[in-house]
Amino acid sequence: MKKLLYTIVLLSAVKGFSQVGYDNNPSHVTGTGITAISVPSFNVPAGGDRVIIISLGFTQPTLSGVNSITYNGQNLIEGVSASQNFSGNKPFSKIWYAVLGTGGAITSDVDVQFATTTNSVVVNAASYHNVNQLTPVGSTGANVGGGPSTTIDLSTNAQDGAVDNLYSGGAGGITAGINQTEVSNVANGNRNGSSFEASSGTTVAMSWTKPNTSYTHSAMELNQCTSCNPLPVELVKFEARKLTNNSVELFWQTASEINNSFFSVERSTNGQYFQEIEKMNSLGNSFHDQHYSFIDTEPKTGINQYRLKQVGFDGKSSYSRIVSVTFDEEVFFKIFPNPSTGNISISCQGLLGLRKVILINQLGAKVWEKELDKEESENQDIIFISGITSGLYHVVIENEIKWFSKTVLVK
Repeated sequence: MKKLLYTIVLLSAVKGFSQVGYDNNPSHVTGTGITAISVPSFNVPAGGDRVIIISLGFTQPTLSGVNSITYNGQNLIEGVSASQNFSGNKPFSKIWYAVLGTGGAITSDVDVQFATTTNSVVVNAASYHNVNQLTPVGSTGANVGGGPSTTIDLSTNAQDGAVDNLYSGGAGGITAGINQTEVSNVANGNRNGSSFEASSGTTVAMSWTKPNTSYTHSAMELNQCTSCNPLPVELVKFEARKLTNNSVELFWQTASEINNSFFSVERSTNGQYFQEIEKMNSLGNSFHDQHYSFIDTEPKTGINQYRLKQVGFDGKSSYSRIVSVTFDEEVFFKIFPNPSTGNISISCQGLLGLRKVILINQLGAKVWEKELDKEESENQDIIFISGITSGLYHVVIENEIKWFSKTVLVK
């Protein structure tokens, strides 16, 4: 079980623009001949407007890449990638990221799933602060080839940051450019390095000197937050739990609030696009514990990711960490009553992309069928069938991905 630790922290307001900063918390793991790997108990310190950056160097027999990376129940996003299609093992350099909002310290595993067996793996983890939470990534760049050096020029703004990742053939030494802070420099058959540089102008050159061998090199800009005003809230808890009636309870606790207007509860099914599902006013200024809760009665199938958007009376906002709850698709397919006397209701609440419902008798013949257009699929959670004669039937429902079947007895 992953360990989650939270540190209570009182954050002072910092108005205006602030320099993207490195938290100086590097951690790395290596592996060979694997399909999965974890960075155990990676700690992101308390702070404002944070992101986690995972940089990877590895080889694979095919250009398959990475299936997923998760941290603290949150899916990371691929920011930039470089690869070479050699006849043998193909080298990769990748950078993935996720926004973590403002709040207390987080400790959790970083879990990486590769698409195929992967060799000479190096995974580096680090976190950064004062990063724009809505558009964290700006310009990106990638270099591949051979030679004794590589440079990627990124267009930046003053007070932005830049991160890069180099995967160099051979175990010979590599050195980051003069203005760069080396986050990692690890040998595992080949050599992998990552670095950070704070921007002071319109361009940052991310460079490495290296052996005269093949390499893949990727880099990306971290945008500064345009209103670095940490949460005027001491948020000590934000959690989600699955209830027995196919709903999700969200609850959070603050230790203090100053000029906080309201909380917006947002939900996403892919970790990238969040939609507000509830708005809850602040209980007012306080320096004691205040408790909030909300029940999402219509979660989606699969993973449901939630975050809090805190909005102050000055209109400025910030985000909490993300929590998640997963529902199997079958949970949302119910038939009632069962047994029935001839009329049944089929509940498909939250089943994404519902396309067709079919009733099949014991002889395998269709006795009832309904196809749904897009509008019906999005708005119809319960389907009624009446006048069914006695017998044993199979109810089959189909969505865009698969089909499900359950049995109903009509007396």
